[in-house]
Amino acid sequence: MSIRGLNMLLLGALTGVAGSASAYTMGTRGVGVLVPYAIHDGAAETTAVALMSADTTTCPFTSGGGDATQARVYWTFFDVNSNPVKGGSFQMTHNDIYPFIWATEGGDTVRGQPGYLLFVLDPNNDGMLAAGEGQWGCLSAEGFYAVVGETDVAFVPTWPVESYDFAETETGPVNLAALNATSLTRLISAAPNLLLAGFSLTGGEPVELDLRYSVGGGDTTQIVLWSAETIGGPGVTYSVELFDHEQNRKVVELTLPNKELNVIDPAAIAGRPADYTNGFIRFAPPISAGDADGDPDVCVPIAGSLPGTYTDVGCDGGGVVSFSVIHSPGLGARQTIINPNSPASALF
Repeated sequence: MSIRGLNMLLLGALTGVAGSASAYTMGTRGVGVLVPYAIHDGAAETTAVALMSADTTTCPFTSGGGDATQARVYWTFFDVNSNPVKGGSFQMTHNDIYPFIWATEGGDTVRGQPGYLLFVLDPNNDGMLAAGEGQWGCLSAEGFYAVVGETDVAFVPTWPVESYDFAETETGPVNLAALNATSLTRLISAAPNLLLAGFSLTGGEPVELDLRYSVGGGDTTQIVLWSAETIGGPGVTYSVELFDHEQNRKVVELTLPNKELNVIDPAAIAGRPADYTNGFIRFAPPISAGDADGDPDVCVPIAGSLPGTYTDVGCDGGGVVSFSVIHSPGLGARQTIINPNSPASALF
């Protein structure tokens, strides 16, 4: 069986386990970590990430074939369309914590630029990530957005990343210092938007996300929506259901101008009734266009189009995550809400 076949087998096993709980898998280790939204406006207003490494048993380090006391972590900052903008690396020992302050690491060249951060630990210190390397055992993180002038901080959720989330590991190792827009094509720890037939991707069924908002009484909301595959772009608009806190419903158009990372201001959605100040948006992201070949060792994407479906670049199904940050002046604080999802029923 090829690496692709093994990946499909593993994906089937993982989704079967996840079905008894939630489609999101959070609070676990991976070989890497996704921070789906990062931005800074200098040291006074910045994203900060604390990365934690595992012990020698869970994640042994090697170098040149022998044991090592340190491993290198590679990081990449991608823009809203998943183009790599900036990257670097640092070393960690076992049972270590590394504070990553985006205002310091990113500097003025990315000041005010929204994007997302990807961290990957390289257990064997060769600069490459092979299929299965460091799986489920090496790195975890917690993220925050600090606003010093307001003595306030918001939680930024993170998701574990594995080698099989990278399409490139199907044919060979990934160069961690040269990740590109099509490197990370799946996030199995996210909400899935695909349908499995055997171990082949043959299409999909929508997963629904409820995007929480509050815009009354001076409240403001930022809804962060991240996808491993392209779900937006110029002119891409979705019909969504907008609910208020009394179960009233209205269909409105939601525009996603960016390919993979969109930060939505619900107060600015055209057609939102003025009295819809507290509620949620029910959004069904596009499904994977799947694999046109029934052989799990062969990848033949079906041509898809937004907003209903999309071409699955890695033939591996994608994945979406979302959270809302609500700022309430009345409480003098920002609160983060993980936006719930209902997994595609065909997976379970």
